[in-house]
Amino acid sequence: MDTEIVKSETPDKDSNYTVHIIYYLSKDDPNYEKSLVYDVDRTSKEWLAGYTGKYADDSTQEEIDEYNKWYNSLPRILAPQSVNRHYNVIPQHISDIDLKVITDRRKEEAETAKSVTVWP
Repeated sequence: MDTEIVKSETPDKDSNYTVHIIYYLSKDDPNYEKSLVYDVDRTSKEWLAGYTGKYADDSTQEEIDEYNKWYNSLPRILAPQSVNRHYNVIPQHISDIDLKVITDRRKEEAETAKSVTVWP
C-alpha cells in the first residue's frame, strides 16, 4: 500500500496542523487495476491556469453550468483511487518520528479495511 501525506500549510488558531493521510493500492497489488479511475490531470496547463469565471455560493445556474463545462473539458488521466483516508489534527511541534508512528498506525487500519473492501 502506498501512502501520501498532505500537511496543511498553516496552523489553526490552536497552533495545530491538519494532516491528510491518503492510502492507495501498490502497483503490485492484485486489485491495483480495479482501483484505477479517470481523474482530472492536475499537472495539465488547463488545470494549473485555474478557472477564471465566477463560482461561489451565490452563483447563478448559468455560472455553475459554465464552471461544469470548464471542469468537464479538462484533460483526464488514469489514476489510482484512494482506498482509505484519515485526517489527523496534530500539534505544531510534533516530530517526524511521531508523525511516522501515526501514519504507520493508520496504515495498519487501512490494510485491515482493505481486506474487507469489495471491489466493483
